[in-house]
Amino acid sequence: MQKKTYIYFILSVIGFFFLLTIPDTIAVSDTIVLEYNEEEAVKINPKAKVDWSFTGTNPNVNLTLHSYSESCYLADSWHRIVSEGHVGDSGSWSVQLHSVCDPSEQENTPPFYFVFLNRDPDQETTTVTYTLDVDPSTSIPGYNGIIIISSLAMVAIVALKRYIKTK
Repeated sequence: MQKKTYIYFILSVIGFFFLLTIPDTIAVSDTIVLEYNEEEAVKINPKAKVDWSFTGTNPNVNLTLHSYSESCYLADSWHRIVSEGHVGDSGSWSVQLHSVCDPSEQENTPPFYFVFLNRDPDQETTTVTYTLDVDPSTSIPGYNGIIIISSLAMVAIVALKRYIKTK
């Protein structure tokens, strides 16, 4: 019986360290060239928020960043302007209820599209470097805390059983 307890304990500790390696965010980044009147769409699956940043190399070209729910993007319909009129910008975007483009779809669930647009009147080209730090849709609030407390409880149980047996 004691051998089984130690095997479960060792497997639990290994599982604990494996689960701690789950990333808190997923970084999506790229460098793209945007001609005038061109756009770049990035499909993401955030659970709650996205920390974003972008920088253009041409100081004469101001960019616009939009967010779309999937049905709105496919219908080329309602969007939210995240940033407008900047060569470079950064911020945080939160998942929220979007205007309904398809009544059968829940609009506050992933996927979403972030769309970078070059609609600047100068009609010039720019190279854009962007980063989207997306919280993964599989993350659970307080997840690491729950794992740590559970592991400590398992260690305490094993130590207590051993202490009781030696008495």
